[in-house]
Amino acid sequence: MTGALLGFALFALVVTVVPGPDLLLVLRNCLRGGRRAGAATAVGAAAGSLVWAVAAAVGLA
Repeated sequence: MTGALLGFALFALVVTVVPGPDLLLVLRNCLRGGRRAGAATAVGAAAGSLVWAVAAAVGLA
């Protein structure tokens, strides 16, 4: 049981630390459109993640 939990925690850490497509999109928009465009993209990505989290919490995802 402890080994499985440790394995899961390690996997979750790696998945969390590795940059994904959201980060790449934010960086791209930051470089092309400046700080404001990057911030707007980050807010949009966070809003999308929130929608997915709520959907998962209520059993839709």
